[in-house]
Amino acid sequence: MTIRKILISLSLIALFIPIIACNSGKEVMNRKMDRSLNQLVQLVQAGKLEEAEAFASQGGLKLKDGNVKVSVYFASGQGEVAAKAVTDAGGELTSTYNSGVLFDAWIPVTKLESVANEKSISYIEQIDPGVPLD
Repeated sequence: MTIRKILISLSLIALFIPIIACNSGKEVMNRKMDRSLNQLVQLVQAGKLEEAEAFASQGGLKLKDGNVKVSVYFASGQGEVAAKAVTDAGGELTSTYNSGVLFDAWIPVTKLESVANEKSISYIEQIDPGVPLD
């Protein structure tokens, strides 16, 4: 195996380590959620709800009744398990795709991190702004 292949393999492994410390050592980011979702969760956890709503609005995040609209990527063959993790957390699936590795959902902001930490979930990101709200 070449050095390049080893480095690529290590990079891919790092993507799936759920929690890492940021540069400051104070802020913790979940590697299975995009940066904007991490920031939203941190604001909500700190009780800064007005700031969270302003941040969501400015960043194009879709919020409704304490839920955020996201795209959820899951491991191949793990769609049902991932969907159950979302619905068990009080979320609602809104769109599924033929790709077999992705669906869209409304997930309570307060449960977003726990859903992301489910083994069947690969990554959660802000929904594409071009996708209409349900």
